[in-house]
Amino acid sequence: MNVFARRILGIDSALSGSSWWAYPSPWALTRLATKTEIPLAHLRRMTFADWAPQFHDDDARERFSGIRLQSHSPARRRDTRLAVCVQCLDESRAPYLPLSWTLGWLSICPKHETLMLVRCPHCERRLRLPSFAKASGFNPAMCSLCQKSVAVGPVVAHLGAIELQSKLLQGKRSGLTVFRGIGEITWPQTVTLLDLLVNLFWTGTTYDERWRFVADFAEDFPPIEDGEMSAYHSRYGGMCMLSWLLNDWGRGRGPMVSRKLLSRWLEGSQPQASRFAGIRAPVTGSAASTLWETPETNLRTILIAACGVDAHASFFPRSTSSIHD
Repeated sequence: MNVFARRILGIDSALSGSSWWAYPSPWALTRLATKTEIPLAHLRRMTFADWAPQFHDDDARERFSGIRLQSHSPARRRDTRLAVCVQCLDESRAPYLPLSWTLGWLSICPKHETLMLVRCPHCERRLRLPSFAKASGFNPAMCSLCQKSVAVGPVVAHLGAIELQSKLLQGKRSGLTVFRGIGEITWPQTVTLLDLLVNLFWTGTTYDERWRFVADFAEDFPPIEDGEMSAYHSRYGGMCMLSWLLNDWGRGRGPMVSRKLLSRWLEGSQPQASRFAGIRAPVTGSAASTLWETPETNLRTILIAACGVDAHASFFPRSTSSIHD
């Protein structure tokens, strides 16, 4: 494929993990349209050219799951694993992979609101794209390993996970995400916030504290049959966990955990979460008086406001001024 792209299209894609096809430059799109005689507008719809720009590998597999804490590396940003909606494949005249399915955190079909299939129901291996060395054509409705149909009954997703994924898709499309109780934040801010919550939950808690929170999460998001529900290992479980941490901000059990963890981070007690989210620690001064450099400089102010009185007291113990001062 690299030879084809370089010699036929004139596009050098030899770099490991290259995503030129997903986020092509205007030059590359024009080149593709000229070489293939496919209309430029049609090609743009096949890419993320009109979506929010890529930020911190925001489309990598299991992107917002705890497992990423073990695989946070540009070399592992993208691989050949798939998640497919069997109902969509059945309804298609010619089975294909919609653009949104290539987002590594998508776990629920946006159309049917059912779980995306990630494992073959026969060999139980993770679904993958076939090797380019294979002579056979690719059919997403067939397992590329055992060559059997992936047809299986639909499993309805949890409403909270459906709502959160819908918000994330909107944020990725438009560049803005709205969370009740937090407000409107940009896509880079969204990715940073979710990275913070994932890291703080799995590394910023004691063993007893963490599994007490997991027990509360399991009560609010009871496991569903035939669904990969591991909040740490699976993309759907990670989506459910984040939904629990963000839904009903200020009142729900999950958001109370989020506020506690974010308050600790705002006090500067969890620097590893800052590094994981790509945020620089303060160079001078105390954490309480220095706004850390973020994708958008007002993210920290937004989080202080979202955490409420407790965070305000931590930052301004002797002041009654506004948190935005």
